[in-house]
Amino acid sequence: MKSDVDDNITKEVVVTVCHHIREENVEIIRRDKNEEFLNKYEYTRWDVQKVLNNLKIADYRAGPEKDRKENLKHPVWIFSKHLDGIKVDIYIKIKVINRKRKIIVLSFHEEGL
Repeated sequence: MKSDVDDNITKEVVVTVCHHIREENVEIIRRDKNEEFLNKYEYTRWDVQKVLNNLKIADYRAGPEKDRKENLKHPVWIFSKHLDGIKVDIYIKIKVINRKRKIIVLSFHEEGL
C-alpha cells in the first residue's frame, strides 16, 4: 500500500528549502511546549528562522513521515539541533508546504519534552 507521503522530496531538498526560507514564510504552531521554549529563551520567529536556515543534513533525524494528527498530504520532517548560544539541544518537527514557499513548525522545543 502506497503512503500519502510525497516520495519526491528528500532530506536534502528540505534542508535546502530551510536554508532559503524567509521569516514571513515561517509559521510556528502555538503549542504549549513551543511557547514555553520561545518565552524561556526569548526566541522570536526571526530566531527560529535563523535556526532553520542553519539546519544541516547531520541534524536530520526522521522523515518523511505522515502527520499522525492530521490527514494532510504534506509529510513531517524531524531534526535535532544543538544551540551553542543557549547550550541546549532542540527538537524540530516541520512540514514544508509547496517546497519553496512556507515552513510550518509543529515543534520547536528542548529535546526530551
